[in-house]
Amino acid sequence: MRLVKPHFYAVLLLVLMLSGSVIAQDVSPTPTEEPTPQLLKVWWPDVLAAPDNEVVQTLLQSQTDDFASNYDNLTVESRLRRVGTTGGIMSTLRTGSLVAQDGLPTVTLIRRQDLVLAELAGLLQSMEGLVPSAIQGDLDTALQLGQTNGELYGVPYMLELQHVVYRQSENLDYSTWSYTDLLTRNQPFVFAAGRDGGLSDVVLLQYLAAGGRLNREGQLLLNEDALRTTLEFYENASDLGVIDGFTLNFVTANDYLTAFVEGDYDAGVFTSTQYLELYQADNSLQVAPIPTPTGEVTGVLNGWMWVLIAQEPEQQQLGLDYIMWMLDSTNQAEVAQAVHMLPSRRSALAEGSTGGVDIDPFINLLDNAILPITESDGGALARTMQDALSSVLTTERTAEAAIEYVLDQQTE
Repeated sequence: MRLVKPHFYAVLLLVLMLSGSVIAQDVSPTPTEEPTPQLLKVWWPDVLAAPDNEVVQTLLQSQTDDFASNYDNLTVESRLRRVGTTGGIMSTLRTGSLVAQDGLPTVTLIRRQDLVLAELAGLLQSMEGLVPSAIQGDLDTALQLGQTNGELYGVPYMLELQHVVYRQSENLDYSTWSYTDLLTRNQPFVFAAGRDGGLSDVVLLQYLAAGGRLNREGQLLLNEDALRTTLEFYENASDLGVIDGFTLNFVTANDYLTAFVEGDYDAGVFTSTQYLELYQADNSLQVAPIPTPTGEVTGVLNGWMWVLIAQEPEQQQLGLDYIMWMLDSTNQAEVAQAVHMLPSRRSALAEGSTGGVDIDPFINLLDNAILPITESDGGALARTMQDALSSVLTTERTAEAAIEYVLDQQTE
């Protein structure tokens, strides 16, 4: 038998001890992974998020920062974009979709006519079924602003109604606004009768209220009786001096805003934004519907809608989460009051977003408002009707002669 020397055991023990030490050093906690960086790109229209309005800028930034604080590694890139010009939101979306999709936003805000055109161009992602039913219900009739062909492509955020603003005169009844009522009061009435292309929104509303209609694709159709009712009203208003040809010089309500403030007119069509601003200086001003044959309560509804541009699922979800955050009723009410617009959610409208103005007239108008149409939906008929209106207001044609002119143009 071979004996093992004692020092061999000592060496073996030392090796085992050292091995155990090494093994113990190799066992260490798994490092915590850093959250994946996320980027949310938001384009704000400069006419809504005005760069010279520090109150609005600060408020939007604060709400956005609060949203970002819910994430561990989120960067929000907010940019102001112009509207209706080269380099603006729509033109950049069109160009970017072809050559630089990485430069496009996750979400942005556009108005009704641009939403219709953007959807046709394939620039928007559908949000059908993605907006919680509770929010859809709270949007109520405003939801139609974001729909095209029955599908939701935009979530209404800030609303703007066209309606009548007037000063009361003693001994006159302003309870209804039919054609007969307006002519009986015999007060000068102003609206933007001019139009660079297509038909005045006010006249479109009155034509539809008289029985005119759009087809399923949203295109304007000719109804001779409705056209006669509309043009005869303007012929009578022109004869009485209630509405004259000078209104054709006005393309927007801004064109006669100063004249109204100075008292040259006591009744005219303005936007709800202009009314909320005017009310600050004169709280006696009242809201009324646009005159129609029977005096039904109605106005023209437009506004800013959130739209989803991103194509990647994760970016889409992030964008939707941000939209829902900005649509929180308290957040929305604060922004609405700062920009003098109507919030799209009824709960936000009830939170004092109008600065003490009675909201009931606005709710009645919202429940019965029409949407503006694009120039392509109006087509040649809208342009011809606008020409006919102009000729009646300038007394170049009688209402009947103007109707014949429209009919002749349609058969050529």
